Amino acid sequence: MRLSDYFNRDKNEPGRKSVAAKEDEKPQGMPFAKSILVVLDGSEAAINALKMAVNMKSCLPDARLSAAFVVDTVSMNMLQQMRVFIAEEREVFEQEINAKGQRVLDSAYEFAKKQGVELETYMLRGRFSQAIQKACRELKCDLLIIYGWHDASTHKDNSSVERQLVVDHSSCPVLVIKG
Repeated sequence: MRLSDYFNRDKNEPGRKSVAAKEDEKPQGMPFAKSILVVLDGSEAAINALKMAVNMKSCLPDARLSAAFVVDTVSMNMLQQMRVFIAEEREVFEQEINAKGQRVLDSAYEFAKKQGVELETYMLRGRFSQAIQKACRELKCDLLIIYGWHDASTHKDNSSVERQLVVDHSSCPVLVIKG
């Protein structure tokens, strides 16, 4: 028996209710998702997260979709305190990260626009996990979409630890999109 036959079998069998939606009915989607935030960094996994968010938004016309890029100034300050950077190098590095963030957000905005989806963009500053949590509260997010990371790197990579903190302490459901 084919799957379509299974769902359409009520046409031939009296007393059976169809689980398939009627053609004129639209799926309800996720009624709780009125405000969605997707976190971006320019990686392939983040691009996949953006694609997922845009697809979800196209199914949820009343939802607000936002994208955020975080400039982790706390890590930069720590590197300067450890004398990995001198003040001038830290300033140049921060400018480069700001420029990258703006390119990522501009690209995300253009991608969403081509898909017919409105996207608000935000450049966040501070500790990654805290900046995301604060943005979720301020935007009253119902869903956070974040790019995934590999298990093996979580003990070695500070950014993986920060993403895990976001997942662990989020005030809303989190959808992790693996690369």
